[in-house]
Amino acid sequence: MYLFRFTIPLFSIFAISSCTSSKGQSNVFNFAEPKVIIISNGDQNSAAMADYFNQHLSKRNTENKLSIIRTDSPDTTEKTNQLYFELVPDLNFDYEIKNVPGKLSLFAKNRETMIWLIYGLISQFGEKVDIDAHDLPPAIINFRTGKFNFAMHYREPHLLSNTNPDLAGIYNTNSVDRDWGIWGHNFKKIFDGKIPERAYAQTEKGINKDQFCFSSAETLGAIKAYLDGQEGNGVKYFMIAPNDNNIACTCETCKELGNKNADATGAVTNLLNNLAKQYPDYHFFTTAYLTTKHAPSVQMEKNTGVFISTIDFTKSPKINPSSTAVQDFGTLVGQWKNKVNAVYLWDYISNFDDYLSPYPVLNRFQNQLHYFRSIGINGFFLNGSGYDYSPFEDIKTYVLSAMMMDPSLDSKDLVESYCKRTYPISGKLIADYLLAIEQHSSGSKSEIGIYLPFRDLMKSYLDQDGFQKFHSDLSELSKKAKGEEKIKLDKLLLGLAYTQLQFDYHSGNFENGFLAEREGKVWINPKSEKSVLELAAFSKKYKQEHYKETDGKISRYISEWNQILAHPMNRNLFQVDNVLELKTMQGLEDAALLADNLPGFPSDFNQGWLLAAEDINVSGKLVAVEERKKTIRMRFLHNPRHRMLRPDKIEILKDGQPMAKVSGMDLIQKDNTFHLEKEVMVDGEQQIEIRINKNKSINNSVIACDEIEIF
Repeated sequence: MYLFRFTIPLFSIFAISSCTSSKGQSNVFNFAEPKVIIISNGDQNSAAMADYFNQHLSKRNTENKLSIIRTDSPDTTEKTNQLYFELVPDLNFDYEIKNVPGKLSLFAKNRETMIWLIYGLISQFGEKVDIDAHDLPPAIINFRTGKFNFAMHYREPHLLSNTNPDLAGIYNTNSVDRDWGIWGHNFKKIFDGKIPERAYAQTEKGINKDQFCFSSAETLGAIKAYLDGQEGNGVKYFMIAPNDNNIACTCETCKELGNKNADATGAVTNLLNNLAKQYPDYHFFTTAYLTTKHAPSVQMEKNTGVFISTIDFTKSPKINPSSTAVQDFGTLVGQWKNKVNAVYLWDYISNFDDYLSPYPVLNRFQNQLHYFRSIGINGFFLNGSGYDYSPFEDIKTYVLSAMMMDPSLDSKDLVESYCKRTYPISGKLIADYLLAIEQHSSGSKSEIGIYLPFRDLMKSYLDQDGFQKFHSDLSELSKKAKGEEKIKLDKLLLGLAYTQLQFDYHSGNFENGFLAEREGKVWINPKSEKSVLELAAFSKKYKQEHYKETDGKISRYISEWNQILAHPMNRNLFQVDNVLELKTMQGLEDAALLADNLPGFPSDFNQGWLLAAEDINVSGKLVAVEERKKTIRMRFLHNPRHRMLRPDKIEILKDGQPMAKVSGMDLIQKDNTFHLEKEVMVDGEQQIEIRINKNKSINNSVIACDEIEIF
């Protein structure tokens, strides 16, 4: 387990040197010499590290091109190309290197850092002599003489590669699975399924089982029983964080500790302090988020810390330090830093509405990292797609891990170095495409949000022609790839079938051949069936069930594609001119969704649904009308979690005159949608208006409307 520390000097006069640059002195240890002598000072722990290096280097010396000698004998006569290993628990730095002619000495504060150095050494040897190091990432240090501290104490890119314990060891990163007994909004696990009534929050409306009371004796007793049960398993880090909502307990004890409505900092931090005193060998964290956003008024124990959420911080690579939002964030960090030793960020590096499409984050993180360091941040949990695959996540894991160690490293150099090593056939194509997306996003005028509908991806950084050329070229190169590269490319290409389907859906029309009319019905080009099959193969082969964070089952997405492929729509005779919010008279940008001949997906409100927070007026005209009697059909999404409710009233007008009024109570519910189907009388190409009044049962309800069909 990585025992990260809480008080070391800011990364300042000591810097980690990058092997991807020419900084620092040249190496004096000869990595190209086909002979190496592995030694230690002979103490048990240091000798174990020397043995570890010997074992793993020997395993990769498959052609016996490298002569390897392992000895701790003081009588060693060999004085050339010695590699010396020593663990020094009281070392004043994370690690130290002494590189002199004939001998390279490595000193590390702990085993985890030494293992990271060892794999860096093996990777470096792989560049110079004939050993098998193709599966290791390029080393980010050049083993020059110096004393070094990592820039960030806590380093976790929460991406699929980092959930692999072996890779986390190679990158010397942290992991929620390895390092934490309680993590995130998972406090309820301490109760083992049996939550006492008095452990729940008390509010003005009574007991609320969606939140906890952090001052009750029952809560404390459950925590202590849980912590006592962790003894001996190596886990020493625990997060005490309320559930993900704005509810705070306001019982008498909690109020005395400072709690009030939507503010639980007082009780939570008091609990943290009590636990820290009783369990001095454990470390207790909370989150600066929602009800615990504000810093405590009391000084916290040394073994406590906080993760501050960046959910509201700009997601643009460009930071304006004088903006109110940035200054407020800096103030919040300063307030917490005055109370706790460990101030880390809970940052976000994925699009949680779309795991499977390319998403740029490297330039943003690199640019923002300098600001975060300047205000005293000393660790990151980079919340990504986690246990779900996302394209280029292996590259991002390497690059982000490296920059958290040494912020002076350049993301472009790291991407190119990694791709050259890991993708010998396709590396240049992949690096060029990923860097082009990063560059495009950096030049975008809008922020690249973390909940981003595909329509917004297309507007900001994801170019359809560029994507399809990359996809086509990569498909060709994959035919030449072998081994691990072949496997990685297969996964990448199959996963990108989702992005291809999204492009098909969001840009498909009659003009580009995606839609075709036959006998009054609208058919979808069957070429999309290939992508549907590829996505199904990806999900099955790589055991991935989700394409997004919430309600994102790939199987459901595929099912809805198969529905629209197999069941053509009636040719819509309604042509939408505009959609206005009646309160502001502002036009809605996505008005075309109401008459694009594509049904919305009931499982995903970003897929084909027009969303409006106010009453709306839809205006348009009928085209190619021959008969007087027509049918109007409408569908509304019902998703209470996101406040999407059936409308209260719908009014249909023809040339400004009322044709029909329908109460929301008369809509027919089918699963999670409400339907209206009504016959209307029309005369030729007339102007049609449809006024939709949103649900008034709550103040902030949303209209989610699908295709308005007239046929």
